[in-house]
This record gives sequence, structure tokens and C-alpha cells, in this order.
Amino acid sequence: FTFVNGVHQTSILNNLKVFPNPSTGIINLEDGKDSQYEVLVYDATGKLVSKTITKTMVDLSGFDNGFYLLKITNQNNETGYSKVYLSK
Repeated sequence: FTFVNGVHQTSILNNLKVFPNPSTGIINLEDGKDSQYEVLVYDATGKLVSKTITKTMVDLSGFDNGFYLLKITNQNNETGYSKVYLSK
């Protein structure tokens, strides 16, 4: 059996900066390239609250304070996860 007890960051996030964290609403994505990402945003209960296609940023300013999980997929279908904390 395999037990999962945390979020494993895959290779996509080795070259991708997700900042600032904590954030007041705007999460920047920076990889030094001109990559495009699909970003799915999940709240602390696991509910999908946003889906966007972006190259540079995700706007969480309309959401309540708390933790969010970003599922980030690049053009090569490589996926990574990043936890962010929203504090306005």
C-alpha cells in the first residue's frame, strides 16, 4: 500500500516560481520562459473554485482568506501543485 501524507511537488515546479506566498490576492507565475499554464484552484475543502489559462498570474482577490491548492499544468501536460495562503 502507498499512503499519501502531503503534497508532492513535481518537476514542473522546480522551474516555476509561484509568489508571493502569503498573498493579498494576486499570485504570480514565473518560469523564465513564455509558457502557458492551466491553473485549477481548490479551496481548503477540496472544492474547485476557479479554472484559468494564464502565462503570468492568478487572481484570488475575490476569494475569502485561507489556504488554496493550485494545480498547475503546463503545455506538455506536466502537473505540479502549490499551496498558497490568501490573507487580505
